[in-house]
Amino acid sequence: LLQRRRQEQAWYKALLFLRGHQWLYFNRIFNQWAQKRLESWVPMPVTNTFAADVATLKSIYLRTDPQFQFLPSTNDPADFATADVAKPVQRVCWDESGMPREIHRIAYWLGLTGNAYGFTQYDRDPGFGKTRVRKWACAECEQVSMPREIQAAGWRCPACRGQNLKRTEAFSEYAGGRLTTQCLSPFEVFPGDPDLVWMEDQSKLVIRRRLSLSQAKERYPEFKEAIVPDGATDQGIVYMESIAYLAGNVDAEAYGTPYLMPRTADRGDRVTEYILMELPSATGDVPYPEGLYAVQFGEKVMEAGPLWSEWDDGSKFLPVVQYLVDPQGVGFFGKSPSEDLISKQHDRNMTESQLQLIHRRMGNPIWLNPVSSGVKRITGTPGEVVDYNQLAPG
Repeated sequence: LLQRRRQEQAWYKALLFLRGHQWLYFNRIFNQWAQKRLESWVPMPVTNTFAADVATLKSIYLRTDPQFQFLPSTNDPADFATADVAKPVQRVCWDESGMPREIHRIAYWLGLTGNAYGFTQYDRDPGFGKTRVRKWACAECEQVSMPREIQAAGWRCPACRGQNLKRTEAFSEYAGGRLTTQCLSPFEVFPGDPDLVWMEDQSKLVIRRRLSLSQAKERYPEFKEAIVPDGATDQGIVYMESIAYLAGNVDAEAYGTPYLMPRTADRGDRVTEYILMELPSATGDVPYPEGLYAVQFGEKVMEAGPLWSEWDDGSKFLPVVQYLVDPQGVGFFGKSPSEDLISKQHDRNMTESQLQLIHRRMGNPIWLNPVSSGVKRITGTPGEVVDYNQLAPG
């Protein structure tokens, strides 16, 4: 838990640097990043080369277009036909899932923290309409079957194994839907074993997100009375909540506190969503032979059942794609090159501050003014006439 908090603090520091808040220190009493309180005459310049470097990394990642190649696994003509149609289908899935939009968020988190995740699922929202599937009849026994049942029977009649099948005018309707992919930040992903590097080695995963109350009730209308707001007290949740309201390089006092944690008026109508996914297991405190997929809002469980994501051979997998820049050998979270730039940005800010301070001191030198000289105030205005009492030598 302590290591997780330190990682979140480092990620949030990088985000603050990106937004221009770079004169920072970490207050261990309140566990918050705060703006340094220096004398008013000490310059605190910010020439944000860190943001420019992160933008460069982001553009590099966006230029990386994954290439997919589909080849038949056997010499069966059906495999060749499947390989031919796979490429256009893949392009449709890419566009339909929202990846052209989500890749920008993925590149953002990769450039900033070195970690990003894609949560892929099939959204069966009624708003997507319904799909009609034609039924087929056997000419020999008149058994009516769905195409999926016929395919499972080896393209024969499931009842009599006959091959003479004909179309019917009967249809079955299924709820429509579409593939969706949502980018997750490292603040929202909790691996079951944080020592394992790769996602495919994980047996369980927890996703923790914040949703508005209206979003939660629209997703589960049957539980809308039980869904109530909850407070954001965990460090990671508070960090994520503050990002949308974190202004640019302005004085932290604009938030009414020296701590860079904006207070928002609408945090009271938000709820925490927990998604628990676990692969099939016959061991452990509670075995799940078919895996587990559960959704919980606050203290209320919305749904719980077998893990729905599986391959053609029936084996299950966690439907979260891991994007990692620099694996560290041990540990689930990677490291971004931008992490090494924070110290150089800090050094640059300090150097610029010293140069400005030296320039101001030399341009406005310190005056040694004897008390009896009669000089009351020197403004430094060009051409200023200064009246003084002539002092005797010595």
